[in-house]
Amino acid sequence: MQIDRRLISHFDWTLLFLSLAFVAIGVTTIYSANYDMAAGHAGPLPMRQVTWLGLGLVAMMTAISFDYHYIDRLAYPFYGAMLLLLALVLIVGHSGGGSQRWINLGFFRLQPSEPAKLAIVLVMAKYFQTDEPPRGYFLRDLATLNLGTSIKYQVPVATLLGQRLVVSLSVVGVTLVLTILIAFPLGVLAALKKDSLIDNMVLGEEPPPLP
Repeated sequence: MQIDRRLISHFDWTLLFLSLAFVAIGVTTIYSANYDMAAGHAGPLPMRQVTWLGLGLVAMMTAISFDYHYIDRLAYPFYGAMLLLLALVLIVGHSGGGSQRWINLGFFRLQPSEPAKLAIVLVMAKYFQTDEPPRGYFLRDLATLNLGTSIKYQVPVATLLGQRLVVSLSVVGVTLVLTILIAFPLGVLAALKKDSLIDNMVLGEEPPPLP
């Protein structure tokens, strides 16, 4: 398989090295948290993370080795398939750990919510490219709220967000006031009256049995 040399010159090496640095910090943290002084090792979890890193790098190289327009054509079908699988989980999903999120295929348990994250990224990328300005998108557009034009309403997206901002801020304000006036005092009272009836009521726990 021949790889276009332009991929090397246009590849985002900074993003790759930053990602590897974050992975290294994560693996080091897992190793430190799981290290058993008596056994002299940290168990299989750190090596498992390194294995997934290797598989991720292989997947990345595979993804950049062919024309992304193939993925572009599959964005909406893939998104629709994920919605179908998510609905299927509610009907025949396998329960575990107090939640119903897997589809048992016999040899493998599929968790549709994970590939659904990728489907959202693909479908959003396809959606935004239909209204992409000729010069493309830049970070300064986000800073100036230049978010493009809504395909459905044919008005600037910033205008639509502004119309709903007042309601959203009102909800946030009411929540903040209730938190300060009710939640904080109850938390302090529960801390001062530890293991009392008030503490149990605030925490939603059953009171201890009477002696």
